Amino acid sequence: MRTPKYKNTIVNLLQKTHLMSLADLQKKIPNADFSTLFRNVEKMIESGEVRRIVLDRDTILYELEGAHHEHHHFVCSSCGTVESIHEDIVLSGKRIIEDILIKGQCEQCTAS
Repeated sequence: MRTPKYKNTIVNLLQKTHLMSLADLQKKIPNADFSTLFRNVEKMIESGEVRRIVLDRDTILYELEGAHHEHHHFVCSSCGTVESIHEDIVLSGKRIIEDILIKGQCEQCTAS
């Protein structure tokens, strides 16, 4: 199987930065056009290497998939900060194992 030209670069960037949008990737890999990065990321999603985190209809972030990356995400509805939640989430006695997105206000915005 042929390795996409930018795959290793994308993996390295996601290992360092955790969550990145396609625009973030394009800034870090300026010689790659948007459609090339999109195709590479989509192939990595299909193969289970990367997962898509949809914050809202205009914001999609990507992160590496894997056992050491299993966590949930909190998004501040005021400042837009995205934080990882590594604790188990239990609702009515059921442990949540799929990635969930929780929206609210971060500590800094709540204190303001």
